[in-house]
Amino acid sequence: MTALYLASHWTTEGGRVVSAGAGATQQWNREPWDAGWSRKSATEGVDCATGCPASRSEAHADFTYRGIFDATGAWYANTHHSYVDLKADGTALCHFEVNLRHTFIGWNWRRGCA
Repeated sequence: MTALYLASHWTTEGGRVVSAGAGATQQWNREPWDAGWSRKSATEGVDCATGCPASRSEAHADFTYRGIFDATGAWYANTHHSYVDLKADGTALCHFEVNLRHTFIGWNWRRGCA
């Protein structure tokens, strides 16, 4: 019902990350009567953008819910965290975390790194 996508890019030369950057997008499901999931906050960035032995891209997004399954807005909420460790040899390692306040039957995880 919510999603966080992190796109990382970097160039390497001489065993160093010469430049690095990141861009994040979020998606959330809305219900027809101006209800459903909403993005509360989102951040993105890299810890070292130029001349680094390695760099880490990060994105975080917080979502809230008020709608058909919970009219109070107090039951469902989640936070997504995505990390990509950018290495000077041109490889990357991805890590994902999702923190849920509650879940519902049929919800499942989709995650991947390409």
